Amino acid sequence: MAIVYVIEAHPKGDPCPYKGVEDVTRENLRDGILCRQPTTLAARLTLAKQFKQRLNVGVPIYVDAMSNAAWRNLGGGPNMAILIDAGGTVLGRQGWFDAKSADELIAALPPAPRGFNEQSPEDRALGERLQSLGITNSALSEAVRNADVKQLQEWLAKYPSLATIPTSIKCAGASADGR
Repeated sequence: MAIVYVIEAHPKGDPCPYKGVEDVTRENLRDGILCRQPTTLAARLTLAKQFKQRLNVGVPIYVDAMSNAAWRNLGGGPNMAILIDAGGTVLGRQGWFDAKSADELIAALPPAPRGFNEQSPEDRALGERLQSLGITNSALSEAVRNADVKQLQEWLAKYPSLATIPTSIKCAGASADGR
């Protein structure tokens, strides 16, 4: 399971992407979730981190590119769910996420083969190393995907030990925008 963090559905001071006018919900007002629509990836990453901390999210969060390609390609919903198997086949889709029915769908699936989706010790160590440096998987993926040489050079200058990552470790994550 993973979360794809996309465009803000109810930004304060900006138009809602679904209505074209500001539409801050009562719940967002009550809970103090009053944020502008991010205009940079750094701002969207900050909001994704706040979301993760506020809700104590324990699954990976992938952040959509500023082109909003994942949001558009996955259906443009604010709280949707898509169940996809390892081969990329869509097994189920919800326009509005409902945990109970999603759990029922998952429970009805055959068990995964033994050893499926286990992270190698090298990949686990790399993830822990990057996290300890404050570099998220999504930020690294975005920099590599966009050939952001400046960002990669900044990280290497700040953390020279990154240059010693074993060459047998390969980027395995797909980007949120499908590239």
